[in-house]
Amino acid sequence: MNIMPRSVKQDEETDDSLALIHQNIRGLPNKINEFTGMLTLEHINPQVICFSEHHMKESNLCLLNISNYNLSTNFCCQTHQKGGVYIC
Repeated sequence: MNIMPRSVKQDEETDDSLALIHQNIRGLPNKINEFTGMLTLEHINPQVICFSEHHMKESNLCLLNISNYNLSTNFCCQTHQKGGVYIC
């Protein structure tokens, strides 16, 4: 199944579809501004954002702030330096 981001306009009726973006980010702290800027420029408003390979420790994840999103769940690698999943 392919899930493509969709643009949502304020005057459109919403439906029951789910807009999801997954990005193998390979280092979230260095790329968060670029990613959120892309969402704004492309007018993409997903309900769910999933980052894999965020390369962060759990204690640092709460410091991330993505406007209009809250951290839902995460996984951080304990035995490897890199990896992890962040879902908001």
